[in-house]
Amino acid sequence: MIDSAYKIVFTLLIIIMASSHGSLQAQEESINKAISQIEFKEDTLRSVIEWMSKAFTYDLSLVEKGNYQYDSREELIKTFLRSKKGVCEHFSLLFNAIATHLGYESYLVPGYLIDGERSSRAYSHQWNALVIDDEWYLYDPTWASGYVENGRYNKDFDREWIKVSPKTMLKSHIPFDPMWQLISQPIRHSDIKDPSDINLDSSVDLLTPAMVRGELNLPDKERLQRKIDRIEAAGITNALIKLHVNDAKRRVANLQEAASVDQINVSIDAFNQIVQGFNTYLEDRTTIPGDSKKIKMYKSKLQELKADINKVDNDISGFYASSGSNKGQLKKVSNEISKIKKALDSEINWLSSLK
Repeated sequence: MIDSAYKIVFTLLIIIMASSHGSLQAQEESINKAISQIEFKEDTLRSVIEWMSKAFTYDLSLVEKGNYQYDSREELIKTFLRSKKGVCEHFSLLFNAIATHLGYESYLVPGYLIDGERSSRAYSHQWNALVIDDEWYLYDPTWASGYVENGRYNKDFDREWIKVSPKTMLKSHIPFDPMWQLISQPIRHSDIKDPSDINLDSSVDLLTPAMVRGELNLPDKERLQRKIDRIEAAGITNALIKLHVNDAKRRVANLQEAASVDQINVSIDAFNQIVQGFNTYLEDRTTIPGDSKKIKMYKSKLQELKADINKVDNDISGFYASSGSNKGQLKKVSNEISKIKKALDSEINWLSSLK
């Protein structure tokens, strides 16, 4: 039996989502400024890459470091525009942003290289896939802008890597995700060792943009999981592929946790309503003894609250949390649920003992 009022004040905020409106608006302004510097000729996208080849330098120091940190793609593009130097990710992200701004349907394609003269399997690469006249074409703004020789970067505009057919690009550029080979029967990673393994004749069908859009329009978690499944089925044959898959799995876990946070907050709202109902009962508790109608009414209400709290408890136990902070919050929720469950059981027993 509880002799004093049992009060619970419980508020939980697990994740605060920051608005990206400001950063997106700033990028829009930066892209507009960049576009104003481009001398456009008949081939719009070629003009963009020709400008990039003159304006930007490949940063070998970033390659030597092996990694670099940035908060968002918008921040990376901003840094690239300011410093005028970067690696393939910088080149492809800026080209993607400009192409999209100009109205093209453009996508980023991460992968690895099998061109022995210009590549190393120690480093990943990134290029772009665009839809032009309802057909796929590949662009590599990094390779089209220059090349590295004897430890030095040489600016050298190379049109060979502009508007390349998927079959041609596949002879040197292997996407991590087989879907981005853009052919109906992708080649397994385990079957690719050097360019001679890529034998595509005219009978090989290409994927249509509509086929790929259908995959890209799936919910994020499903889309990422399907990509992981495709890559694993194609064989994880080098460290770059493994790293990419692990990154995708972390993103799936983050999406799963974000979904759980939304569900947790719904359960917290339900929990607080239960607490409010229980506190309302406690405020009237002293008037119950001797009143058979109130005994019956409150016993029924508390039993309903018990069923509700059991549901919340079951929901909370099924939620996913990977971070230490969120795990701690879930534990705190579970502890408070245990307290009110015990209080409800005690009060139901007390009401049952009254006549």
